[in-house]
Amino acid sequence: SSSKKERELLKGINLEELVNEQIKKLLELVKEWQNKGFTYETTKDELTLTTEEALNQGNLDYLREQFANSQKTNNKTASRYDNLLDNLNKEEAERQRKKQEREVAKKQLEEAERKRREQKLTEKDRKLKEDEERRKKEKELAEKEEQKRREAEEARQKALQEEQARIFSTKLKNIEEAKKRAEEALENQKKANELAEKKKRDEIEKLEKENQVEQERLANQAKLIEEEKQKKLAAIALEDTEQRQRIEREANAEKAQKQERQIELEKTQREIALQNTLAQELREL
Repeated sequence: SSSKKERELLKGINLEELVNEQIKKLLELVKEWQNKGFTYETTKDELTLTTEEALNQGNLDYLREQFANSQKTNNKTASRYDNLLDNLNKEEAERQRKKQEREVAKKQLEEAERKRREQKLTEKDRKLKEDEERRKKEKELAEKEEQKRREAEEARQKALQEEQARIFSTKLKNIEEAKKRAEEALENQKKANELAEKKKRDEIEKLEKENQVEQERLANQAKLIEEEKQKKLAAIALEDTEQRQRIEREANAEKAQKQERQIELEKTQREIALQNTLAQELREL
């Protein structure tokens, strides 16, 4: 019959070893959780399992039923397995307690992480704001420095232009003064030349008059000498040839002197004419 077969099958099964094996698996599962760090991703399926659910996962419904029947017939064996189940319940309670502690710790860690991230974000915002303020101040400082540089350059250019204008004005003034002095000197020289020319003309005119007077005087003297000679010759006897010759020689010598004087006067006259020509050329220049 079916009951007989089940009893025969149950006799071939060591329930104690089976329970110990399940306990060993649960302990290994807990150890695995510990190694994995109790993260949500690694324990989200296992954390909700109870001891009963862990047994159910092994398809041990039949074995559990046989285990219950065995407890009814064997008080001693049932007592042993009741203790095992009590231990399992205690372990389950301990696991649940640790689970809650882990959940609390997880929430605390998540809260701490959130606060840390918020603080980090706040710190980043503060640094960004400080960097923005620093860049703004650096930009303002650079603009002020550039403004000062432009003002200094404009002042330098203005001073340079004023200095160049002053130098140009000074040079122009010096040129005008030099031109004025040159014009005054030229005018003075012109006046001096005119005075010198007038003086020379007066001197030349005076010399011309003196030469003319001298020439007239010499001509008159020559005429008088000739007349005197003729008178003396007329007074001397014709036979006194020697005396006549002496008188002629003296008269001729005096005439020669007068002629030399006339030649000198003519030479002086030519020099005066040459000076007049040169003076005229200077006036034309």
